[in-house]
Amino acid sequence: MRRIATRYAGVVGGIALLYAGHLGAVEADWQTGLGGPEDVVYGLDVAKDGSAYVGFLESGNGRRISVARVNGNTGSVDWVHTSKDGYALGGPAVAVVGNDVVAAWIVSGETVRMAGGGELQRIAGRIERIAPDGKALWQYTLDEAFEIQPVVVREAGDERLLIGGFVRVKPDDPQIAWMSLLSADGSPIWTRTYPEGGGVNDMAVMDGAHAVIVGYAFNANALPLDVHYFKPWAIRVDLTSGETEVLGPWSKVQLGEIRAVSVMAEGRLCFAGSHVLRPSTATGSEASEEKEAGWIGMLEADGTPIWDLVRADVGRIAGVATANNGVCVAAGQLEGGSFGPGSRWLGAFGSDGRFLGESRSDSDFDGAVLRVISRDGGALYVAGYRLPPVGGHGAWVARRTIDAIVSKAAFVP
Repeated sequence: MRRIATRYAGVVGGIALLYAGHLGAVEADWQTGLGGPEDVVYGLDVAKDGSAYVGFLESGNGRRISVARVNGNTGSVDWVHTSKDGYALGGPAVAVVGNDVVAAWIVSGETVRMAGGGELQRIAGRIERIAPDGKALWQYTLDEAFEIQPVVVREAGDERLLIGGFVRVKPDDPQIAWMSLLSADGSPIWTRTYPEGGGVNDMAVMDGAHAVIVGYAFNANALPLDVHYFKPWAIRVDLTSGETEVLGPWSKVQLGEIRAVSVMAEGRLCFAGSHVLRPSTATGSEASEEKEAGWIGMLEADGTPIWDLVRADVGRIAGVATANNGVCVAAGQLEGGSFGPGSRWLGAFGSDGRFLGESRSDSDFDGAVLRVISRDGGALYVAGYRLPPVGGHGAWVARRTIDAIVSKAAFVP
């Protein structure tokens, strides 16, 4: 791990604010646009005071990452911090840690000359801790392997950081799941790789001592272009020793991946992701005729499955949160399963898997909801992207109530 000694803060301007009243507590509902017309949200977390921290990426020529702090009561933007790094490859994921926020994203690394001739570009991870005033405190680069791609970061107690994604140790090595536990200053406590897993999509810290890691593994005899290339993968990790326990099996899904996980008050877990409908022996471009569907379910604290179900009309579920009375709230996109053209969707499910209600955007092919977080049992923070952008902003974040979601009133133009 290499430390980059930098202190800086940047701000992007022109942020639009939209207010929307819905059923229930009108004063709790707001929606805020962020960034430029092609910007996409990658990360969302909420502080104890209700402030929402949103990580988003410029999709234009600059491809810089930004983190915004949005007031949880009004939706007004306190500040936007933009990294000096250009041409980010993905991210940023964000996590509230103490009074600060930590962002993790993917960048191009140094060029490596190969023994047989030619050059390859390394891929590295970047981690940055940002103070409450929007100024960077420190920044690290993760570059111990040929390719490191951090996709999620979580606070793991005592201001420790849990970060996960995937690595490729050498250029010809397979992609494998990877996770590191870092101290408050970003220095590593332990690092683990999981050859049985292909990559980490999300993590949830259960009790300060354990975390649940979800993602995907690779199916044998499948090609990378196959829509059924992935299968679900989940483990529980001891945060002291790093030892793991495999979770599953899954009753409904053998092909697909787990995109998100959330811990309920009693220790149960709500998870969500995607499932491939009508799997076949088709490979490559022929497999594109198959379809992804949303998948959501619940596990006991020990990993025993309680229920899971598939929603064929939901292209993919990208986020999940748990609220009062064991309600699971899922965020995703109707149709457009690979987050191509689709429309925004939020759905609520009871602790027994019973469907409670949903909200669908009025327009077809208008974006996706990529993140959802619950705070104080009732307030929900959701974020995603819009097509076409509203007010010049592609990325957006909103605060909603469960009542608004189940009464079909969670979206505004």
